[in-house]
Amino acid sequence: MNKNIKKRVLFTGANGFPFGSAVIQRQIQMAKALMNADFKILVINKNGSHSKNIAERENIVVQGNYHGIDYIYCSLLSYRPDNFIVRNLVKKIGSIIEFFTIFYYRIFKNATHIFNNSINLKTLKYYYTLSKIFKMELVYDYVEIIGSLGNRDKKELEEVKHDFDYQFLNYSDKIIAISNYLENHVKSIDPNKEMIKIPPIIDFSYFGDIKPKYEDVSYFLFCGSAVYMDVVNFIIDAFIHSKSQDNDYHLKLVINGSHEQLNNLREFITEKKCQDNIEVLTKLPYDDLISYYKSARALLIPVSNNVQDNARFPFKICEYTASKRPIITSDSGAITEYFIDGENAFIAKTDDCSSLTNKLNLVIDQPALSNKVGFNGNELGQRVFNFKSYSSNFKELLNK
Repeated sequence: MNKNIKKRVLFTGANGFPFGSAVIQRQIQMAKALMNADFKILVINKNGSHSKNIAERENIVVQGNYHGIDYIYCSLLSYRPDNFIVRNLVKKIGSIIEFFTIFYYRIFKNATHIFNNSINLKTLKYYYTLSKIFKMELVYDYVEIIGSLGNRDKKELEEVKHDFDYQFLNYSDKIIAISNYLENHVKSIDPNKEMIKIPPIIDFSYFGDIKPKYEDVSYFLFCGSAVYMDVVNFIIDAFIHSKSQDNDYHLKLVINGSHEQLNNLREFITEKKCQDNIEVLTKLPYDDLISYYKSARALLIPVSNNVQDNARFPFKICEYTASKRPIITSDSGAITEYFIDGENAFIAKTDDCSSLTNKLNLVIDQPALSNKVGFNGNELGQRVFNFKSYSSNFKELLNK
């Protein structure tokens, strides 16, 4: 094999590229960092996860390129069919074609590494087995204590009983950890495991050309998943008790979830009698989402003092810093490693609704300070959340 040919990395384990969740955005940004380190990339979607309407709106095709990143849908459909029989048929087709795609890129396209982010141990074992068959290395992107998902009441790791977080290292050659918490957890199990820490990263240049949605509308914005409904309800309560409604401030909630979850949220807002001041948005095109970020008075992302939030590092943090708007968050997990209250973010006390309300009021009362904090947050982000800052780390990890 010609050693001058660029090495190629195959991303596996998630479907829906290049639109949607923080998982997909994480793939995009790591792919950009790897390309910046002179690797070639292919994102493999075993099957589609979006509706046909979303796939058409976002121009998601069976085989395409997004921002220089090649991707493929092995199911031969870039969307999730509504018909049950067709859906299961294309899943089987996707599994078969995926196997031969990995084989082809290993033999003919110098694919050397499989990146995986599956939260299912059986699935991870499958990709690890493939990596051994094809003499590749599997790099696992560790972004959550998997056992904490759905257990947001757990405060200590010892309370979380889940095989994945203690066995996944057996099926990974190298690890990318998103936070110090996860890095320390890996070291406690296998101190010799090859690993780097990569926080949430973003392409700051992409945000520059997108204009703010509004010039003269005052609102706070939270973007997240309906999985974190406890956080959404917490934000709504803080908003209601703040000066917001008296000062014509609104709250925009960009929430992705099921129809049932979104209906329950709207019912909760109606029960609180604040439907005139709170708007629920969902499945926005990415450029529209950024435009909403850039015209918000502040961007909200409170975190809790539990295992899940202490371990994870929300991707929205780096997006928020790229928007140059002030962030209102909490003193938990990775936040205090990077941010200083009143300097580059507004940091409320964890799980304290009145403290979050006070930060909302501070933004309302001191717009000049808020703008300065947003600018400082952007400067911080340019240093520590810029994808280009980690290309050398990826290159060192993969070339070892």
